[in-house]
Amino acid sequence: MPPKKGKAPKEEVAVSLGPQVAEGELVFGVAHIYASFNDTFVHITDLSGKETITRVTGGMKVKADRDESSPYAAMLAAQDAAVRCKEVGITALHIKVRATGGTGTKTPGPGAQSALRALARSGMRIGRIEDVTPVPTDSTRRKVSGHSFVMRYLLNWYSTVLYRVVVVVAVASSHTPSSKILYMWFIL
Repeated sequence: MPPKKGKAPKEEVAVSLGPQVAEGELVFGVAHIYASFNDTFVHITDLSGKETITRVTGGMKVKADRDESSPYAAMLAAQDAAVRCKEVGITALHIKVRATGGTGTKTPGPGAQSALRALARSGMRIGRIEDVTPVPTDSTRRKVSGHSFVMRYLLNWYSTVLYRVVVVVAVASSHTPSSKILYMWFIL
């Protein structure tokens, strides 16, 4: 019987996704870690920042909305990003950590530290670590929550009352007549 015509067996060719580098040479990328109190983003780009290699969030790794910004979700996101970097051929990362900033909080969320630690533990070499939280130069007034406004008002009122009581006690201890104590009370 003659062999079947059609597809001849093809030889497998290894496909290299990343740049051609020598053995042991470091290939750098940039890890943009945006850690707010609602979610954590791990965004890996090339050095120019124009080409996205991978972007993983904490919300992609957990089911509950309240866990999106947790350190565990950030760790899982960073591990997935590191695996994708190794597939492409990136062996080292510069880190840029960002909080909400602007008129919001300038403190990174709970996932920033664990995401950075997970990238380092997954075998990625760490270059420079930089904080790129936006700082307002001149902007609108920062939002004041109702809770802090009420607390500030109560604290101000309470300190005024305490001041009056202290002054009245000081005057009363100096053996003055009661009419002068009342007079002093109304002056304050």
